[in-house]
Amino acid sequence: MHVLNYLDEMKPIDEIPEMGNTKAKLDPQELSLGKILVQKYRNKEFDIGDYSDTYVQELRKLIDAKMKGKTFVSTAPKEKGPTKDLLQPLKASIETKKK
Repeated sequence: MHVLNYLDEMKPIDEIPEMGNTKAKLDPQELSLGKILVQKYRNKEFDIGDYSDTYVQELRKLIDAKMKGKTFVSTAPKEKGPTKDLLQPLKASIETKKK
């Protein structure tokens, strides 16, 4: 329940061959608890349709450009500012553990 999937990544259960044609038997108490949890944590203003996977969109553009023999230039915004070097604190942490 903690994984956010984009709308185009979700499939109905009947389209997943591994699930088979059998319907899952749910315990009424589990179903009731699930409904309570969804109602408790639901945000009425959240619409998953407002979000899109820019990585997949840019990858599709790249693939289309390569198939046509063109050079692709990404339109995705570039990261601003330097990225912190995480290797140094990790090494320091390991050295501390060794001592």
